Amino acid sequence: MGGIGNGVQWVSVMTALQERVPEALQVRVVGLLDSGAQLAPGLGFALGTILTAVLSARATYAIAGAATMLAALSFFAMHARAGRRLALVV
Repeated sequence: MGGIGNGVQWVSVMTALQERVPEALQVRVVGLLDSGAQLAPGLGFALGTILTAVLSARATYAIAGAATMLAALSFFAMHARAGRRLALVV
């Protein structure tokens, strides 16, 4: 099920990218996106290892949960702000 969700999500991201980025820049933007997608798990593992060694596994999970919640709320706020701007324009 996770693989299906990841596949659908990636297709959605690529579709949105192709709709919003000028054709001349798409290769560069997709390269940057793919590089970030490959780099993020490695950085996450490294940071998680350091946090676990310095603090504890429980604290590392708490920090990861708080960071995930903060990211979700930030994306929600950005989406709501963009929706309000779009409503003002129309």
